[in-house]
Amino acid sequence: MTGKAKLSFLKKWLWRKITSAYDWLLYALHVYPSAEISEEVIVFACDNTRLEIGKYAYCLHQKYQTKIVLMMPKTRVGNFLKGNEFHKVFIFRNSWHLLRILKSAERYIELIHYFGRASTSGYKILTKTDFPFIFSGKDLSVMYEGLDTQKNVFKNDLKFEKYCLAHANGVISESLEIQPARRIYQIPKVPSLFFPIYTDNRFFITPEKKSLKEIHWVYIGGVHPKSASPELGTMKLHWLIDACEKNRIFFHIYPNHGLHPSIYREYFSLAEKNQYFTMHKPVEPEKISQEISRYHFGIIPFFDEDTTRLPLKRRYCTSNKLFNYIEAGLPVLISEDMQFQLFLARKMRAGISMKKNDFINFQEKRKAIDYEKTVNELLKQRETYCLENQIGRMYYFYNKIKK
Repeated sequence: MTGKAKLSFLKKWLWRKITSAYDWLLYALHVYPSAEISEEVIVFACDNTRLEIGKYAYCLHQKYQTKIVLMMPKTRVGNFLKGNEFHKVFIFRNSWHLLRILKSAERYIELIHYFGRASTSGYKILTKTDFPFIFSGKDLSVMYEGLDTQKNVFKNDLKFEKYCLAHANGVISESLEIQPARRIYQIPKVPSLFFPIYTDNRFFITPEKKSLKEIHWVYIGGVHPKSASPELGTMKLHWLIDACEKNRIFFHIYPNHGLHPSIYREYFSLAEKNQYFTMHKPVEPEKISQEISRYHFGIIPFFDEDTTRLPLKRRYCTSNKLFNYIEAGLPVLISEDMQFQLFLARKMRAGISMKKNDFINFQEKRKAIDYEKTVNELLKQRETYCLENQIGRMYYFYNKIKK
């Protein structure tokens, strides 16, 4: 870290400490800001933004006229916020500031739906307020390296995550991670709802019939540089770029908006030397299904052998990219190690199980795939698993927890 970077880090750290102390003092003195809420609302709160939050809010409002207020950190303002998903949006600078905002609207808040992974604010809400509280777990810290992790990014969150899972009035499980997490933490079950994100029919694309003369793969999401540490190996996609050149398959990556410029440059330089690989600019979430619908397959190429992290994460997790691919009408090539996502994709008639060698020698694997049949089946089946048809389950779970 350069001297300039260290100074910038120190300034930010000092500012966080000062503002946190300031908000703690005002909270202790019962000085609350004006939230300007005068009707019953459900609060969505998070320490890390997640794309599905906006989808849930939109669907709940459209179907049940539920008013959703979003409270999120200033450093995590997501590009998915377009202003029409939420009744109001509040940006908090620390968890004490969040508590002050909640207190100011206390009489109108029916329930708080808190979205992990980072659980610091969820812990504060549970220990300092009496609101009905639902914890939504999709990307749990304990699933990466267990309880013995030395990584601060996970270690610091474990006690907060455990408390939220154990003391929430209800849990919404968007993956299967909560089941092994309960065993690892040795905590009892609480009322729960299985709700694996689902597709959003607002973004359904019916793709035109495509020629199979040239095959195009697409990947959306995070990537890591070649120099990244071993635990980050699943998202080092250099081997896949080489495989595409070998198989003469065109490969497209659409990275996350927060990708570090140096990582983008690394992959872009690879694209300049390889006619089969294109590193695209990030695309707005509401435009991604239209953008990628021109390709043939979405891919989820994460394998146990490429990382030192626990296999539990890959067995039980889910991700938005799976549903983005299906919204775009794309069959999905999924690592056999990603068992839950493979299960979901097969339920929607979209999943094709892949060994690592199947990616490397795809021309052989391709012979066993009836592409047109797979596309037709997934277009029919995805309607059953769209959010509009499932959101009622979340709405009634809210009512159950509020009582």
